[in-house]
Amino acid sequence: MDSFLVYVGDVTHDLGSSIAVTESLILHDFTFNEMVFSHAAPAEVDITVTNTGAGLVAMGSVAATLRTECSRCLEPFDMPIVGTVEAFFTTADKAIDLPEGQEWSPIQGETVDVLPGILAAILVELPIAPVHSEDCRGICPTCGCDLNENRCECPSATEDTNPFSALQALQDEND
Repeated sequence: MDSFLVYVGDVTHDLGSSIAVTESLILHDFTFNEMVFSHAAPAEVDITVTNTGAGLVAMGSVAATLRTECSRCLEPFDMPIVGTVEAFFTTADKAIDLPEGQEWSPIQGETVDVLPGILAAILVELPIAPVHSEDCRGICPTCGCDLNENRCECPSATEDTNPFSALQALQDEND
C-alpha cells in the first residue's frame, strides 16, 4: 500500500467537526536497522480527523503484528506493536501562518494521506534489537548452535582471553 487516503470533504469547511476512521490495512514489508519486518496480519488503524481551523489534525492509534528475526538467535517470531498516530494537514495558503518548524502534509482535494503518520507511529515503537524473549541465550559465536535448544561443546573463554581476568585476579588477592 502506497497511500491511505481518508475522505475529509465533510469536515474541511466545518470548524470543530471530525470524522472517525477505523480500518484494517495490509502494509508492505520494510527494513529498519538492517532487519526485515513483514506484517503477520493486517494493521488495525483507529484515528479521528478534526478540523482545527488552521488545518486538520489526525490522532489515533495503530496496532500491528510484525514478523522479524530475533537479534540474538535469528529465529523468526511475531512481535505486537501499538503506536500513536499523529499528523497535521493543511493547505499551502494556511501553512504560511504556521509556527516555524511545524510539520504538515497537504490536503489533497478532499482527501488526506494518513499512511506516513501510520508508518511513523510503527517505526517509533520498534526496538533497536528485537528479541523473542528477554532470556534468549542466542547462538554460539563459534559453532552457531542455538543455545536455547542445545548446549554446545565449544570450549568457553579462558581467563587469558577474558578481558576481565585481571580484575578477577585482583579480587582473588583481596579475598
